Amino acid sequence: MRSGRLGLFLILLLAVCASSVRGQQTNVPVPGAPVTLQNAPQRDTSKKTNTSEWKDEQTRVYFRRNASRVILFPDTQLHHFHRRPFTQPWQRDLGNLGSPVTSLLFTPEYRTGPTLGYHAFDPYMFHVDSLNYYNTTRPYSAFTFQLGSKAEQLAEILHTQNINPAWNFVFNYRKITSPGHYRIQRNNHDLGNINTNYLSNNQQYRLNAALVYNKLQHDENGGITADSFLRDESFDDRATIPVFFQNDAYSIRRSGVTNNFRDIGLLLSHSFTWGNRDTLYSTDSTQIIPKLTPRFSIGHRLHTGSQKLQFKDLIPDSLRYGGLITEQIGAT
Repeated sequence: MRSGRLGLFLILLLAVCASSVRGQQTNVPVPGAPVTLQNAPQRDTSKKTNTSEWKDEQTRVYFRRNASRVILFPDTQLHHFHRRPFTQPWQRDLGNLGSPVTSLLFTPEYRTGPTLGYHAFDPYMFHVDSLNYYNTTRPYSAFTFQLGSKAEQLAEILHTQNINPAWNFVFNYRKITSPGHYRIQRNNHDLGNINTNYLSNNQQYRLNAALVYNKLQHDENGGITADSFLRDESFDDRATIPVFFQNDAYSIRRSGVTNNFRDIGLLLSHSFTWGNRDTLYSTDSTQIIPKLTPRFSIGHRLHTGSQKLQFKDLIPDSLRYGGLITEQIGAT
């Protein structure tokens, strides 16, 4: 019985070896026979040494602000990652990310034109006149995610790439959510922008275009009912401190009083420049780089937008606004 099994095993082993040898066999075409897929001669690509088509392109990512020729570079250092991207030490908010901000110091306004409207959420928003217009040699993407206490979240994604060396586009989206440390002070913001820039080969014509969309939702809690709760050890959890606008019949997590702000902006800016033109050559004289020293330029700027602020009180109460409304002063 053992000898029979051993013989069967040897037969199977020989069959496998024969098929492997046949698999490595090279089909040599018969002289005069037509060339087919089975007998076509194969080239050994492992010995290829011609790398003239390969190009080691150095990655370069930079950006400019609108109507500025100063070149800036994105900051991706971990050394600065801990810095809050919106509020500065001289600014104050309501305690959670995304809440209205006010400045304790005078801050000059550098934006072009009148700045009418609602500015309490300006640090979080995208503005058409302060966007970054990129230029890259390779596609560049950056994703940021921050998670804080009380489920505070910030997520942002940026993608930019050049369609050709003179034309670039950018997509940027930012999401901010923060329930807050106190009751019903939730913030939920969706912010995004798309922009593009183009520079002609002779560097005389430049175009910048941008579309901005900001949608901000902020729940009002009216403040805590008394500051003595802050010193009471039984209210170490700030979410248990009573607030003025709390209405459990409506919701225990959402406020019936909300601010909804929506901002849409569109910008088209282009210019034509005259000046001294020169031609520079690369070190190996294989690339021609035009250079323009501007002397005079003319431009056109189109900026249009829409803002909508909606204050909602789904469960109004006259006592809530008693200190804000004056019934009558003096006699008419």
